[in-house]
Amino acid sequence: ASISISSPSIASAATPMSVDAGRALLQVNGGSGYVSSVRGLVQNTMEAFNACARIDALLASLDLARIRTPGELADLDAEIDRAFVGSLELRRAGRLKKGLLKKYHEEIRPLGLLTRRLFAGCSCEPNLRDSGNHDAVIRYPSSPGRTTLFVEFTCAKDGYEEHLRMKVLNDRGRVNLLTPVLSSGTESMGHNIEVLDEAVLRDRVLEKQSRLIIDRLKGKSRREYGRDDHILVVIFDDQIGFRTEPEFTLLRSQIEGAVDLSTLDFKSVYLLGSWGNVLWELPLASH
Repeated sequence: ASISISSPSIASAATPMSVDAGRALLQVNGGSGYVSSVRGLVQNTMEAFNACARIDALLASLDLARIRTPGELADLDAEIDRAFVGSLELRRAGRLKKGLLKKYHEEIRPLGLLTRRLFAGCSCEPNLRDSGNHDAVIRYPSSPGRTTLFVEFTCAKDGYEEHLRMKVLNDRGRVNLLTPVLSSGTESMGHNIEVLDEAVLRDRVLEKQSRLIIDRLKGKSRREYGRDDHILVVIFDDQIGFRTEPEFTLLRSQIEGAVDLSTLDFKSVYLLGSWGNVLWELPLASH
């Protein structure tokens, strides 16, 4: 599948144009067909802008930073899901994951998945600020000796590639999730995106995901957090990636061969599937 998005150049839009020059431009670009394509582009842009504004208003009304229990986070997920299921425009805009929605998908939703599986009875406070060395706080009000944990989330994905793939999905209605994404140009001057539709060996899929996980672990090993009260959660796509015990055994071997785990300044490290099907603790024996 491929998508080609074009728009008039900035220079053309900013340069004064005579009537004759304007007619010539219409003739060169197909006359009324060119005008229709520009109108369609403007309409699509306005619809996307309005959908993004609706998403931001929805999330702001839900007060994402509020302290919630794991059960209340599940209720929050259900309410947001209902809003998107009922609106194609919201789903199209939401696939590109910007602003608060990006925070929700990469930090708040995983917080609920993690605590429902591992930390029942706690309260959860997301940190929506970009400052600080944690994305959320987990508290146990009535558990002596185990009162507070700080959670750092990181996503094992190629964010730019995912963005391009979702643009193809919005344009064509389907996209291959596994094949490489090829792109040229820019959004302002004309963007061409191509996603091949072909089979991919599972070994290649796991190899790519392993590389992304290792890259995220290496990145986190360069910062100080706190081994007494900080945990790291690496989020990965468990719909297409690691799922079975033999696959995780292979992944652990690859991680240990590429990352010095003693440099990770965390109490615990978990791999969490973005669909909630997998939660796996990476052993840190050296701690």
